[in-house]
Amino acid sequence: MATTYPTTITKKTASSAKERLDVIDILRGFALFGILMVNITFFANPIYEFGNTPTTYTLADRFVTWLFTFGFEAKFYVLFSFLFGYGLAIQLVSAAARGDSLGPRYARRLIGLLFFGILHAVFFFVGDILVSYVLLGIVLWMVRDWETRRLMWMACTLMGVAVLGRIILLLPSPEAMNQTMQMAEQARQNYLGTFAQATRQRIQDLEIFYLFTPLFNWPTALAMFALGLAAGKIGFFENLAQHLPTMRYWLPWAFALGIIGNGTYASLSNSQEALLPAAALMALEALAAPALTFCYVFAIVWIMQHPRFGSWLNPLRAAGRMSLTNYLGQAIICSFLFNGWGLGWYGSVGPFGCFLIVVIIFAAQVWLSNWWMQHFRYGPDEWLLRSWTHLQWQPFRNHRVEA
Repeated sequence: MATTYPTTITKKTASSAKERLDVIDILRGFALFGILMVNITFFANPIYEFGNTPTTYTLADRFVTWLFTFGFEAKFYVLFSFLFGYGLAIQLVSAAARGDSLGPRYARRLIGLLFFGILHAVFFFVGDILVSYVLLGIVLWMVRDWETRRLMWMACTLMGVAVLGRIILLLPSPEAMNQTMQMAEQARQNYLGTFAQATRQRIQDLEIFYLFTPLFNWPTALAMFALGLAAGKIGFFENLAQHLPTMRYWLPWAFALGIIGNGTYASLSNSQEALLPAAALMALEALAAPALTFCYVFAIVWIMQHPRFGSWLNPLRAAGRMSLTNYLGQAIICSFLFNGWGLGWYGSVGPFGCFLIVVIIFAAQVWLSNWWMQHFRYGPDEWLLRSWTHLQWQPFRNHRVEA
């Protein structure tokens, strides 16, 4: 039986279905900043020390640590996951408008992302999300024909799994804590060594990473995939005026959960006194983080509705269109800054210093992205992925005709 889509989408013309939605590109660009803020923590220090607040931190370091935990941690892979699901809905619409099958192209796209992800994870960043997105993207494809309501139930169920998963994974033992400290010291020595030493350490870290990430991150990511696909099926961003009342209805609840939940998590998880078990705090974050992400989305949508303020976000559009290139580029830059084969700053830069580095890197990426998109149609990695997906070299340079 042929799949039908909501009339809010299927009535689009083929050309309009291909147009990029500014809000999606801007959200991707915004997410890149948050992703870098989170990821730089893992570039600068061993993953085994994540969540520890040294007593040597300055006041500025402690404030940035709290701000990072409150406003960034676990918020932006959620946003990227939502946009991934929304992107599949757009691809389904485009394929339907052309009257062809999306399956082979989608499969090649996942294979291309897997290629980028493996290189990224092994040679530059243990916390790569591309490989996870490929695996979860297969599941998303299997539910692509589900009705919106069913996808919403899927998302809610997976959020419950996310809470349980964090509770299971974060029931610590003294033996595990002692082993973690030994592994952190070994990681520090290897990441300050040669490129080959850092690569071997990263492969070892990947074994640890994939022991916990299926329960720790995948349920939430897949929930956001489903939510994004559901939003795309109803043309959420294409029909903002129609859906803004729904956003306004849920905003106070999301704001309350996001502020109170993340405020509690940030304050107690960075405290030297264990007022609540780590498992309880992480379970709270599993629900509070997506709530705050929703608030971010609403804020950006609201700003874009106002001509006076909307132009402030325009520079993020180009960065969002080059999100794959920028994401991989962040890893290369940070690896050079922190690993021994580069500047060797590993373990020597505190949170405040990392924050300044993030601002500088991201500002440079936004500027370079805007320059690049004036001359080229795609980012370099986007062009390679698109050419592979379509099995044909895609036009690269812009050939604009002056009016």
